[in-house]
Amino acid sequence: EIKKHGAEFESKPGKGYSLVVYEPDTFDKFLENNQCVNTADIQNRPEFLIQIFIDTEDYLKLDDLADMLYVSPQIVSKALKKAEEYMEAFDLSIERRPHYGMRLAGREYDIRRCLSTLSGENEYIIISDVLRNIVKQIFQKYDIKMSEMALTSFLMSVQIMIDRVQRQKFVELDLEKLGAGTRALLDEKLPLARECLGRLEMEYKFVFP
Repeated sequence: EIKKHGAEFESKPGKGYSLVVYEPDTFDKFLENNQCVNTADIQNRPEFLIQIFIDTEDYLKLDDLADMLYVSPQIVSKALKKAEEYMEAFDLSIERRPHYGMRLAGREYDIRRCLSTLSGENEYIIISDVLRNIVKQIFQKYDIKMSEMALTSFLMSVQIMIDRVQRQKFVELDLEKLGAGTRALLDEKLPLARECLGRLEMEYKFVFP
């Protein structure tokens, strides 16, 4: 999310939302790595709206979104329709409340699925070097081998988990609903998972649930 890149959207009563940059160097690096979409590009607008709704917990009004994209509310409405069509594939929707605005509705698990797909398309999530090094060391210890594509997908999923947990966003997992094969695989990989999480907790200074 944009917050971890040194900026966030701030709500100002009567004025809407504005982008506040509190770590210029971090945000500059974010821009240099092309993580920010070009809102002037018609193709990028739905994607930008999805990112905004994921990053913002408060209600957003159409005029606020128009100000963010530097376009008219009519253009935002068209892009929003495409954004909603995209999110439907992940069981996500836009909740609308009269006089308040709009906000994202859906399960955390589905939000992470959406983030993973967006990241695969435009590198929206940056995989930290810390995470890469930890996973490399643990995989070597347990002699785990993956293709480059599978490893990147795995790292992306873990990075998204870290980013979301830092925002106090958690996924509820019902072990009773898992099949016997899945539970057996979890039991087999439990020592590896615990070691990986332990290393991440030390590096990121927080406890995973």
